Amino acid sequence: PGGAVYCATKSAVKMFSEGLRQELAPKYGINITSIEPGAVATNLTSTITDEDIKDKMKEMQKMETLEAEDIANSIYYVLTQPARVNINDVYLVPSEQQ
Repeated sequence: PGGAVYCATKSAVKMFSEGLRQELAPKYGINITSIEPGAVATNLTSTITDEDIKDKMKEMQKMETLEAEDIANSIYYVLTQPARVNINDVYLVPSEQQ
């Protein structure tokens, strides 16, 4: 498959997070944030078998990708907000990513 399952699972997590936020925040004061990173330095490319996607991933490897620390910094930012603040979504992408 050309990544359809991967995309579908990302969408499912997004909608699940939004549903939890709507259910838990008003009743229990629990804030939910969806962290959605772009290209991150991982070993994901070694698990891909589709040649077309491998080629696209090789192009992405030419750019400076996000590091784990970048994601951790965004999580820290979310967690240090006052309880009255809910950050629904955080989108992080490398500056070079289209």
